[in-house]
Amino acid sequence: MVGYGVFTFLAPALLLSAGATADGLYSKKSAVLNIDGKSYDKLIAKSNQVSNLKPAYEKAAKGLDGLAQVAAVDCDDESNKAFCGSMGVQGFPTLKIVKPSKKPGKPTVEDYNGGRTTKDIVDAVKSAIPNNVKRISDKGLNTWLETNNDTAKAILFSDKGTTSALIKVLATDYLDRITFAQIRNKESTANEMFGITTYPTLVILPGGAEPAIVFDGTFSKSAMKDFFDQYASSTKSKTAPKPKKEQEP
Repeated sequence: MVGYGVFTFLAPALLLSAGATADGLYSKKSAVLNIDGKSYDKLIAKSNQVSNLKPAYEKAAKGLDGLAQVAAVDCDDESNKAFCGSMGVQGFPTLKIVKPSKKPGKPTVEDYNGGRTTKDIVDAVKSAIPNNVKRISDKGLNTWLETNNDTAKAILFSDKGTTSALIKVLATDYLDRITFAQIRNKESTANEMFGITTYPTLVILPGGAEPAIVFDGTFSKSAMKDFFDQYASSTKSKTAPKPKKEQEP
C-alpha cells in the first residue's frame, strides 16, 4: 500500500550575464531563457518562493514524522522532467498530497493550494487521512463487540472529541486485520466494563474468548505497530480451500 505523503516540486535558477550581444543570443529552442528586467523579477520571485518554503517544509516533515512521508523533487533535473510532467507540475514550488487508493500502485494525487506555513501543510495532510475508526457509545458497544468477534479489535479510550491522525493512520494500516474504535470517557458503561480510569488508554481484544490486553507502551507509531503486529498476523482473513470435485467413475 502506498503511504500518505506530501511532495514539493522545485526548480533552481542559474543566471548568466553576457555582453551587448546577449539579446537573442539563445534561440527559442534553447534550454537557456532570454530574459529582460521584467522577466528577471518574475524569475527571482519564483526562486524566493522556493527558498521561503524550505524552512516551513522541513518543519512540516518533522511534524508529520510517523504519519506521512515528506519528499521533494528537483524538476530541473533532466531525469525528473518526465515524472514532473506526469504529475501535472507547471510552476514552482508545487505541492501535491498523495494518498493510497483502493487500486494497488495507483495512489490518489491532489493539488495542495493552501497556505505555505508549517501549520498549514501539516493540518492539510492530517485532514486528508481517512478515518476508519468507529465511534462507539454505551448503547452500541455490545453490538460492536459481538460483530466479527473472532478477529482482533482495538479500542482507544479518550477524553477527546476528535480522533488523532496517528490512530487514523494505524487504523488504515491494519484495515481488514484489526477493527479500530474510539470510546469517550463519558461513556460510563464501556469505561467501567474495561476498568478504564486514565486517558488515553489503548486496549486490544485478541478475539474470541481471550481477555482484553492494555497497551502499556509509548504512544508512538513504532511502539504501537510492534504491539498490534502481535495480533494482526493471526487475524488475516484466510479463504477456505474449495473442496475438490469428485471425478465421476
